[in-house]
Amino acid sequence: MSEGKAVWLVRYSGEVGTKDKRTRWRIIQRLKDNIEEALGKNGVNAPVEAFWEHIRIYTDKDISHILRKIFGIANFSQAVHYTLPKDKEGVITLGKQYFKDKVKGKKYAVRVKGKKKGFSGSVIERKLGEALYSFGGGVDLTNPDITCYVEIRGDNLFLYAHKEEGLRGHPIGSQGNVILLFSGGIDSPVATWLLWKAGLNIDFVYYDLGGEDQKKDMLKSLQFLYENYGFGNKGNLYLIPFTPVIAEILKCRPYYQNMLLKYFFYRGAELLAKELKVPAFATGEALGQVSTQTLVNIATLDRLTPLLVIRPLLLTEKEDIKTLSKQIGTYDLAYTGKEYCALATKQVGTAIPYEDLIKEALRCNNKPFIEAVANKQKIYLDNIGNILESLEFQTPQLPIPHDAEIIDLRTPTEFERWHIPGSKNIPFTEAWNQFPNWDKSKKYFLVCSEGMASALLAHHMKQEGFDVDHLEGGIQALMNQLPTTLT
Repeated sequence: MSEGKAVWLVRYSGEVGTKDKRTRWRIIQRLKDNIEEALGKNGVNAPVEAFWEHIRIYTDKDISHILRKIFGIANFSQAVHYTLPKDKEGVITLGKQYFKDKVKGKKYAVRVKGKKKGFSGSVIERKLGEALYSFGGGVDLTNPDITCYVEIRGDNLFLYAHKEEGLRGHPIGSQGNVILLFSGGIDSPVATWLLWKAGLNIDFVYYDLGGEDQKKDMLKSLQFLYENYGFGNKGNLYLIPFTPVIAEILKCRPYYQNMLLKYFFYRGAELLAKELKVPAFATGEALGQVSTQTLVNIATLDRLTPLLVIRPLLLTEKEDIKTLSKQIGTYDLAYTGKEYCALATKQVGTAIPYEDLIKEALRCNNKPFIEAVANKQKIYLDNIGNILESLEFQTPQLPIPHDAEIIDLRTPTEFERWHIPGSKNIPFTEAWNQFPNWDKSKKYFLVCSEGMASALLAHHMKQEGFDVDHLEGGIQALMNQLPTTLT
């Protein structure tokens, strides 16, 4: 058999084919760059060449696991590259030698792609099919077990017997830049994947509300996404310390608190977008999931900014989001605790008009918000692994320290139903406002229903120099771990 070169043929998604020549070539070059980055990060050193009809990667290594995670690829094939013989008989000879072992015991078909004078596709298909007949299990043009592909491009001949589907979509970075509000739950990683599939380069914003477990899970999810799918993404992660902003929001009526937090989220994204000269920001919001995502409240949020707000999950059901999350691989990495972006849980507004939200927002002190955005931390996505290694996440101790003053942050009704003996009931909002006057010489242990409020207040108290810990998972976790104590 004549010597051929091992090559991978990468074909462009249908989105690329609809563009004019100049735009198409720009997108092809972007895909080439992203493929080179993906190969490099996976330790593969191989020449990559871009052509109008496909990209060629010259290596005999199996790189299918890399190519199937790069956006902008319709399908790809492992092939052998020959110089085109002088006549079609030479093509048939090479085809027979290449395919004869592959068709053994299988129904097969022959397909010729490309055109060249003197090389009739229909003739090559018929004659090569006849040449392989004694080796295979018969011809089946409708539903073959294997298809023998013969591709002619100029003076080049490619032979291959398999096409593997790619992710399709646009190459990352080919359609512009966007900011994404990223939390690390189930929704925002899926939104990330869909934005990348749309060809967008993403800068990520994480509002740090004091939940160390949530921050850790967020970093793990983002690291996984970036290392597995983010080839070509040039954006960064911005951490914005938001506990001082919460202090202001908690002074407002519970009815408005959740929407006020979204109000400041949107304002922060808009300020960062202007700084980075980005025309839009995105969220993982889906219609009807929580109180801030009703149709009226989403319409109100849209009026907060002149920027385009992209919501790739807006009309997607939660179960479908979970399914895609599992396919992507982020489902088991998602933060599953209580979301810190839901401050109030009772008597919250589900249909707040824009004018009412603005009036309530104007009552808030704007200074903590401005300082929070100014104090944002920029993290390069390549450095997330190092950040994770350096972070120290404290795990609350059980049993509760004997010398700690136990503060129960739940409502009086919940406290009366059952509480830890010796604990003192100070509802969360009151405790948040009162703690600066507490005795710093004491040790404190905070509890709440599910661990969210206690973690938030403990984080803020530690920043102010208090010796404080909290019950991870809240009273519910204590019931599960120490059932005999609570009967």
